[in-house]
Amino acid sequence: MQESRTILDETDSRLLAALQRNAHLTAQELGEALNHLSTQLQQNISNLILARNRLHVILDGLQEGVVALEANHTLIYHNPSACLLLGVCDEDAVMQTLAPVLPLCDEVQRHGEPRSMMLDIGENKLLLTVSLSQETSELAPGTVIVAQDITAAERLEQTRRDYVANVSHELRTPLTAVLGFAQIVQTRLENVIFPAVRDEDRRSTRAIEQVRENIGIMIAEGQRLTKMINDILDLEKIEAGQMIWDIEPLDMGSVIRQAAAATNSLYSSKGLAFHIDVSDDLPLVSGDR
Repeated sequence: MQESRTILDETDSRLLAALQRNAHLTAQELGEALNHLSTQLQQNISNLILARNRLHVILDGLQEGVVALEANHTLIYHNPSACLLLGVCDEDAVMQTLAPVLPLCDEVQRHGEPRSMMLDIGENKLLLTVSLSQETSELAPGTVIVAQDITAAERLEQTRRDYVANVSHELRTPLTAVLGFAQIVQTRLENVIFPAVRDEDRRSTRAIEQVRENIGIMIAEGQRLTKMINDILDLEKIEAGQMIWDIEPLDMGSVIRQAAAATNSLYSSKGLAFHIDVSDDLPLVSGDR
């Protein structure tokens, strides 16, 4: 009995010692694991801070203004160029200046496609492009506004428009006079000169046909050049938003035949034939002739 109790005591002592050793090892391993996790966490935090700083350096160095908004139009970030272009830097002032853009931000959030608009800041003209800040998320995506100063480009474009308009007007005035005189000459030749020439003279007949053809080409090309100048002026009006459309029902067959007749001199003078095959039952379309 005494021996059995002694054996049990020795067994308990060994078990207790083993448990103590295992507990020591478990605590040591747990401490090492925690230290490893702590080191990894610090490294990840350092990497995130480094990435954030790099991103801020890039965004702060852009000439374009960048503004980031949450879905509820809360301002998240704006770079120094945004302050410079908008003329304000305080968050409330920035949001007040961007108030005309907020409906466009809502539209971008609904449709998911970038949108652009113009915004006048004093004498400067900005082109604002709004896009989603994230494509997929459980949360509602925010928007990013990129602002570009196009004041100089717009002034250059306006200078170009004014120059083209002035040149077109200056060309149209003498061209109208030349075309008018050519038509007068054609009328006088057909009504006075040509009838007085004898048909028996072959050389005179060939000369008359050549003059008639040359006058016709001159008038046709003058009319074509006048049409081109008018198209340029119309294009300038369209770009300036001043074009007034004269919408009416159009017969496309008639339009095609008219276009073919207007360009007849281009191919007939080279011996080319232009054939038109247009159905007579085409539906009318709405347009400006």
